[in-house]
Amino acid sequence: MSIVPAKPVVFISYSHKDEPEQRPPEGEIYWLREIQSHLQPAVRRANGTFEIWTDENMAGGADWESDIKAKLAVCDICILLVSRHSLASDYVIDIEVETIRRRRENGEQVQIYPIVLSPFPKSALPVSLEKLNLRPRVDKPLSGFSHHQRTDAISTMVDEIVGMLSKKPTPATPPKADSPKTSVQVDITDLPETAYENLVGREAELKHLDDAWADPAINIISLVAEGGAGKSALVNGRADQPARGQRYRSVEERRRAGRRCRTAIGRGRRRTAA
Repeated sequence: MSIVPAKPVVFISYSHKDEPEQRPPEGEIYWLREIQSHLQPAVRRANGTFEIWTDENMAGGADWESDIKAKLAVCDICILLVSRHSLASDYVIDIEVETIRRRRENGEQVQIYPIVLSPFPKSALPVSLEKLNLRPRVDKPLSGFSHHQRTDAISTMVDEIVGMLSKKPTPATPPKADSPKTSVQVDITDLPETAYENLVGREAELKHLDDAWADPAINIISLVAEGGAGKSALVNGRADQPARGQRYRSVEERRRAGRRCRTAIGRGRRRTAA
């Protein structure tokens, strides 16, 4: 399963014979560098919102074939540098171009953008490329242009490629599934029993509890005091005497109210949370 990249990918397919490691003969051009030199400022202007990828991007020791096929499987545009060398390459035609053709056949929104570098026999053009609009025309390859004409033509092509990328729909971010809400029930019927029927002198503390109980933003109240200070009595008193002055008519009603209460009692120093 292919991993969808975070930004659009422009894959450049070419023959290494069009980008020799040693200086090409007089009048020949490093075609990959020529195309990349026009694409790079467009990437910068777009704040890196799309990626230009060639086999030169692979790290040392990488599985080159796996890396190439992985990019071919997710690229948005494949720029094919067309020459007699690339048309004679089994890998370019049978793997790279064929992968894009199959993706298109399967309904994927991927484009192939052929750029004619130099003359080649028309009979060498594969059927998969015959119906495509080549840039420039087959009978007017870039190699026949003057330097100014070639620069102007490639600049126009880059603008067209960037325009194609801008029209591609942005993948919709799937909405996050709501976390399942769990119902937590806390039984307060087992709170320590206290001998107090009515609390005396705790009006201020009860008012604090009443205010907190009525505030939907408050979920937890912590009562911290030494043992015997009356924390349990205060919580019991609040549970039995809600803010509206009504006593609970049944244990079940008290339990329902107690869902917001939690009591933890330790030894020595005790802490009660409501």
